[in-house]
Amino acid sequence: MDIVQSFLFSIGRCNLTIYEQRILCMIVKSARNRTARKLIKSEMYAWNVDEDNLAISVAMRDILSEGDQHYERVMDAFQRLMTRRFSIIDSSNGSWFSTPIVYNVTHDARSGVVHFYVAAKLMGAILDFSKGYRQYSIDTALALPSPVAVRLYILMCGCSSPLTFSVDDLKSMFGVDDKYKQTADFIKKVIEPARKILDDEGVTSFHFERMKAGRKVTAIKFYPIRRDELSDAQRAAKISTSIYLNKDIQIFLMRVAGFSLRELSAHKVLLDGISKIPECMSIVADICGRAAKRGKSKGYIISAMRSELESWKRYSDL
Repeated sequence: MDIVQSFLFSIGRCNLTIYEQRILCMIVKSARNRTARKLIKSEMYAWNVDEDNLAISVAMRDILSEGDQHYERVMDAFQRLMTRRFSIIDSSNGSWFSTPIVYNVTHDARSGVVHFYVAAKLMGAILDFSKGYRQYSIDTALALPSPVAVRLYILMCGCSSPLTFSVDDLKSMFGVDDKYKQTADFIKKVIEPARKILDDEGVTSFHFERMKAGRKVTAIKFYPIRRDELSDAQRAAKISTSIYLNKDIQIFLMRVAGFSLRELSAHKVLLDGISKIPECMSIVADICGRAAKRGKSKGYIISAMRSELESWKRYSDL
């Protein structure tokens, strides 16, 4: 099963154990299911949501690897996640919101199921596609043995162009700011082992390049290597519309806005034009966000994209 999470959520800063990372994947899966059932349609792309919490239930066996019987490690991961904070800060006025990642965790003896709550605003962060998103196989993510490998796998999935992160940002992302004083040690003990895992598993992986300022390595550029199979939607779309439409926009409109392949094919010229606009993905995400919050139909999305294209053409001709 493929699931989708925001790029912003994908680059969150936290040092996670493998079990904590798997629990986060299950939370993202729950967000996907809720979106599919349209239970929180009005909250998509929105930070300001009405509900305070959302109940989730997860089977322990879905978090454990095959043959892994360490249920106590799963409960320990839930305990750790209850101490980790998720925060939102509005830089425009200084207001903020903070919550544990999970809370009110319950496990009935011998049930094999954990019940817990997450804040609705955390779901909002998972579904905030204003800066892009990542679509990945949850089965693959849950099977990987390293939390760093999981996070880099998620970041590389569906990415067609290189990603560059400063070394400091990467250390913060993986929660090892103070652990590796030498960049060479960080690369050797964090980045390279994760790449080896992805290569050995035969899934989406990466090459990387050290970026230098003078003689000092200050950043790492990742070049995604796509190895996993296309989803059914991607495979069908690739056959009939790939020459007209940016792949990321196509998947986004199908997965998030509910367009069918037939509906997209009816607007090939428009979509081909939209895909030529710089920052086209952010524009489409913003349009779909407005449509979701206002309860508008697909026709609104098409009309808004047409207006954006016409405005861009007028500006380009100046």
